[in-house]
Amino acid sequence: NLESISRGLDEYQQIKLLKKPIQITYYITLSIVALLVIFCAVWFGFYLAKTITIPIMDLAEGARRVAGGDLTVSIDSTAADDEIGSLVEAFNKMTRDLRSSRQQLELSARKLSEQNQEIEARRQYMEIVLKNVSAGVIATDAEGMITTFNKSAEQMLSLDARGVLEKHYETLLVTEHLQFAEDIMERVTAVRDQTLEFPLR
Repeated sequence: NLESISRGLDEYQQIKLLKKPIQITYYITLSIVALLVIFCAVWFGFYLAKTITIPIMDLAEGARRVAGGDLTVSIDSTAADDEIGSLVEAFNKMTRDLRSSRQQLELSARKLSEQNQEIEARRQYMEIVLKNVSAGVIATDAEGMITTFNKSAEQMLSLDARGVLEKHYETLLVTEHLQFAEDIMERVTAVRDQTLEFPLR
């Protein structure tokens, strides 16, 4: 028994001597594991920040450029395949639609400008023709306002065009001719593009 106790005491003394190195080994192992965990957490945080903040920053920059009138903006959507990626795709589609709409609007504006120039050229041509034609020509718009009163009409009716233009025909006609003029306007409105002739007595 004494030998057994003595042997156990020796083993205890040896274990007691190994206690500090073992503790240090455990501390070092735990520290390494903790550092690895912290490193992984930091790396994962930076990765998430990169996948979220960079597309959002690109979206903000793209929105500023679109607000400035630059519709050629296109953001790379391969950096994210989640909701951020869907948002980037929606933004790119919006800029494409805006670019297409602006091109169509510019084309429409160009065609409208060409049509206006053509209409203006025709109007000037008609004015030249009406000034030099021997027949008296008086034209009204849809509301009955006199818009054209050529030189021949001035000479025939002994009126000045400046006192007649932009006035309603009802204010210029006496009662006996007003009903006749209204009949003419009703017939013109009814037939539209056809030519009408009325004998004057």
